[in-house]
Amino acid sequence: MRYWIPVGLALFAIACNGDKDNGVDSDNVGDADTDTDTDTDTDTDTDTDGFAWPASYDDYVFGETSYLHTFFIPDMNGGNPCCRDWGAISRDAGDDNALAGIAAAAGLFQLDVQDTIDQTILDGGFVALLDHNDIPEGDGDYHMAFFRGEFNQLTTDWQSASQGFGEFYVDPINFIDLTGTPRALFANTNITGNQLLATDGLFEIAMPLTPGSLLILPLQDVQIEGEVTRTDEGVKIDNGRLSGYVTTDDFYGAYNEVISDLCGCLGVQGDLFTDNGDGTWDANCVDNAAALCTLPDEDVCPIMGGDALFGNGEICGVIPVLMNGAPDIDLDNDPTVYEALSAGLRFQAEGGTILGLLP
Repeated sequence: MRYWIPVGLALFAIACNGDKDNGVDSDNVGDADTDTDTDTDTDTDTDTDGFAWPASYDDYVFGETSYLHTFFIPDMNGGNPCCRDWGAISRDAGDDNALAGIAAAAGLFQLDVQDTIDQTILDGGFVALLDHNDIPEGDGDYHMAFFRGEFNQLTTDWQSASQGFGEFYVDPINFIDLTGTPRALFANTNITGNQLLATDGLFEIAMPLTPGSLLILPLQDVQIEGEVTRTDEGVKIDNGRLSGYVTTDDFYGAYNEVISDLCGCLGVQGDLFTDNGDGTWDANCVDNAAALCTLPDEDVCPIMGGDALFGNGEICGVIPVLMNGAPDIDLDNDPTVYEALSAGLRFQAEGGTILGLLP
């Protein structure tokens, strides 16, 4: 199942443990997912502690569930910083969150990132589920997976799900090939008292661009924290914090790939965005994009490649304005240029029930 998210510059943790599928996700809600996975490993995966995922997703047994019903972009200047201090590899002292800075700057261009997040979740366009597969009764380590889900349309909407009464389905695309190993996992997950800490995750995040499209990007070194309450409905998480980083090369590489693969109507020669080699990028936006791309399956192209922001909501020209100077994570031990952007979100989650795979 693929999900649409309206125009905005929000970042979401979406999925993936290993395989990257950069590009635009342009299926509508309810459409069949036509992506394929070339991973042919169908063996049962076994951890060093003896835990094994099933050989087939048909045999996967869902554990206690959390539905992440609310995300907040922190106000880093308002006394409520979040979510992680990257230490010596970051540009600034204290908690690092380039996403929050981008969201604030986007407001100057009439792009309301928080509103985009809120509306998307209310509409069921993004259903984020944590599966606490073998969570212990007391303290201890266990295995936690992240799934993209879908409401059971007969029983569930955002209102009921956010109160802990949600019922959900999970698409098989959340698993590696035909196996029962989830794509989105953490290397380490622990609960101590009521404190959850999951580290060393590799997710994908989605940047919404238009109704019907998401720019899919890998979020690396992901960490989730929160205060856990076990309920009859599942696992409630208060004061949740999610953090990781995305590289600028991954961002612009994915963006350029979408334009190359889907937007020949724009007539762009070469890449839409080019690397200046100093941590900044230039945009080769198209002046009359809306007139060039008029077919229904080209609707993403003017938004991504045009420069008429205030007239048509075309975002090409504003991307370098928001991105140049935003990276704050040094990955190659050369702080003269920062190669990645820290991203942090606060969230709230209620318990829920995963009924199984999509019918």
